Amino acid sequence: VVQAFKTGGAELQRLAAIALKSIGPVAAPESSDALSRGTRPKPGQDVELRRLAVVALGAMGRDVVAQHQMDLAKALEDPYEPVRKEARAALRAAGCQTALKGSMALFQQIKNGKRQALPPPLDEKQLAEDEEQRRKR
Repeated sequence: VVQAFKTGGAELQRLAAIALKSIGPVAAPESSDALSRGTRPKPGQDVELRRLAVVALGAMGRDVVAQHQMDLAKALEDPYEPVRKEARAALRAAGCQTALKGSMALFQQIKNGKRQALPPPLDEKQLAEDEEQRRKR
């Protein structure tokens, strides 16, 4: 499945991303790096594939999201709004608060040598409240 995601045609890559999301954390050791690379915009790339890569990363759990939070933070600036939305949701659910401020905020934290422990994940009510506050801004 990982090989299909890396080298397949657009439709096969989409199906592989969906499969990796369904497999979840078990697939992370072999697939998370490829999925993280798949979140980066490339000329002529299928934008839906980027969204699916973000969704699959989010489904792999907090540790995987934290490991790849730089690419997910960069995805917050993706030209395709559904990619930005899914990246926000993945980072929020994993408690990656600095990454939610964007890749430069995260870079500055890493540059300063500050590694913060992940806070507990937000529950559904907290996620809904946070999303409502974001919409009001």
